[in-house]
Amino acid sequence: MSIIDEARTMRAKYVSLAQNAPDELLSSGNYLSVFDLLTGDGSLIPARSVRRFEGQLYRANVDCWDRADNWPDTAPALWTQITLDEWPAWVQPTGAHDAYNIGDKVAYNGKRYISQIVGNTTVPGSDARWWQEVTE
Repeated sequence: MSIIDEARTMRAKYVSLAQNAPDELLSSGNYLSVFDLLTGDGSLIPARSVRRFEGQLYRANVDCWDRADNWPDTAPALWTQITLDEWPAWVQPTGAHDAYNIGDKVAYNGKRYISQIVGNTTVPGSDARWWQEVTE
């Protein structure tokens, strides 16, 4: 095995380990270069995989293909941005696997909300039973 082949094998193992790292660790920015860039090459991206897009890290919510129509800017429901932002932008969940849970914080239409239920797929501000608006 050549040194190039060994390096590729080591990188694959490193990326595999990093895929499972907590989002808090990944959001530090120190791991940005570890993950593959979305290129539009049509390759399969397994659910929970992390990819780079426009200088940010995103985790795939479901299996999808690396195509421009599946990227975070055109299909945000397929991705979760990895961020330390306390109030990340609300994204419409696609199912139970990416629904919001009790206590999850989001920003939506210039306001901040905290989820009041498990499995929350509703739009913030639509009903106070599901989202509590934070006015502080």
